[in-house]
Amino acid sequence: MGRGGNTAAAKVPKYTLAEVAKHNTKDDAWLVYRSKVFDISAWGSHPGGQIIFTHAGRDATDVFNSFHPKSAYALLDRFYVGDLVKDDRGKEVTPFSRDMDVIRASAFKMGLHKARYVDTCCCVRSLCGLRWGCAWCCQ
Repeated sequence: MGRGGNTAAAKVPKYTLAEVAKHNTKDDAWLVYRSKVFDISAWGSHPGGQIIFTHAGRDATDVFNSFHPKSAYALLDRFYVGDLVKDDRGKEVTPFSRDMDVIRASAFKMGLHKARYVDTCCCVRSLCGLRWGCAWCCQ
């Protein structure tokens, strides 16, 4: 785990949002995810490219949750440097955060988080139809 080391044996460093905000460049990029602080400066090849640095120095919890599968969470462990101090947790509530909470709750309530075979087949069939249609029109 990042510079934080073995959290069971060592005292976990605590940071404020103000301290995290100082690390807001590509070469010195920290972000907060679920009240934990990560130094992502050394992230070599993010699949989304440089977009990972757009939330450097800020809480990226909602943005991360919006664009990543659960399998991506484990990748953060190696960048862990400490925890957000308790008084700063949840302070940065943006309109985006509030909207995403509403959308996430609605999607779960409707069962949209569960992939279904029939939906996948319909999506693939539609995309294939578009591909063939475009190929025929553009000849």
